[in-house]
Amino acid sequence: MSLTSRHANLRQEIAIEAARFLAEDGRLDYYTAKQKAMKRLGVSGQTDLPTNQEIESQLKIHQSMFFASTQPGLIKKMRQNAFSAMRMLEAFRPHLVGTVLEGTATSTSPIEIHVFSDSAKDILFLLMEKQIPYETLELKFRLNKNETEMIPSVSFFAGDYEIRISIFDHKSIHQKPISPITGLPMRRASLTKVKKLMAQENAD
Repeated sequence: MSLTSRHANLRQEIAIEAARFLAEDGRLDYYTAKQKAMKRLGVSGQTDLPTNQEIESQLKIHQSMFFASTQPGLIKKMRQNAFSAMRMLEAFRPHLVGTVLEGTATSTSPIEIHVFSDSAKDILFLLMEKQIPYETLELKFRLNKNETEMIPSVSFFAGDYEIRISIFDHKSIHQKPISPITGLPMRRASLTKVKKLMAQENAD
């Protein structure tokens, strides 16, 4: 086997192993999953690592092979929870993002929602009014190739699922953060689009 072929095989092995870690724990980020995969495989040094997109592709394959009977139902339920949260947050133009939108979430993955308000306190006041216990945090987003920003966020639970809301200012509705998986502007789904997704799932 040529050196190039060995590198390609190792790259795929890392992607497959990282995908398995992600399937087991939806809270892992892709970087950590890669590091865990390399450790499991005994790989170190300047290895030609798989891209996040390659790992996501393997994750979809893994879920289709081992969770074909449960994954659609899980995503449907999580999107229903997302929709309920988005309706509560409708005044703040909520958009669903991340693994629940893409269909690769696990039962431990957070339901990620972006909202838009020039004051994070408006979101906190709403949650307090609804008597919803929450935790505040900050999440890092890449706004472009050279700029990252810490975004105020809140986390709360709806049943078994964590809802994670990141609060962007109003002008950011037209500036999508960069996806850590594709390197392109992050895909977002409005309340209307999520409703359509749910209607399609019910029709299937």
